[in-house]
Amino acid sequence: MEVKLGSRSLPTPELFGLLTALLVIIGSVSAWVRIWGVGFVGDEVEIINVNGTIGDGRVTLALGILAAAIVLWRLFRRRSTTLSTVALGAAIVILVISGLVGVFNWSELNKIPGLDHGSKFFQYGFQPGWGLMLVTVAGLTGAAALAYQMRNDHFR
Repeated sequence: MEVKLGSRSLPTPELFGLLTALLVIIGSVSAWVRIWGVGFVGDEVEIINVNGTIGDGRVTLALGILAAAIVLWRLFRRRSTTLSTVALGAAIVILVISGLVGVFNWSELNKIPGLDHGSKFFQYGFQPGWGLMLVTVAGLTGAAALAYQMRNDHFR
């Protein structure tokens, strides 16, 4: 499958991989954790969002930028060389690592830096933020799309 842009044909899985790398970047700087709490005085529920850049979001931000740069380089330098194959493999590994960082942080929500662990709340709880969900899903699906492209390029 390819998308035609002018005189150039670009592989759809690589374009999808580029899109998911951009989504990893967006998710990295967005809300990773939502803490909700009921204060000691009154019955209002306060909701606080903690961005990913306070913790491991800085890592996934750098990984997303690196993966996007690699995929862009590969898209506009269409030569079937060993370096091109290694670059595709590197982008796959980078996106898998981004997804796994998301999975790890999802399992350890209450340990993400920057959270107020309920010192000012009578009752509180944690929920994953949309940015953390986006980093996790985009990283893993982008790696799958690029792995599909590698299969089409070299193993058919």
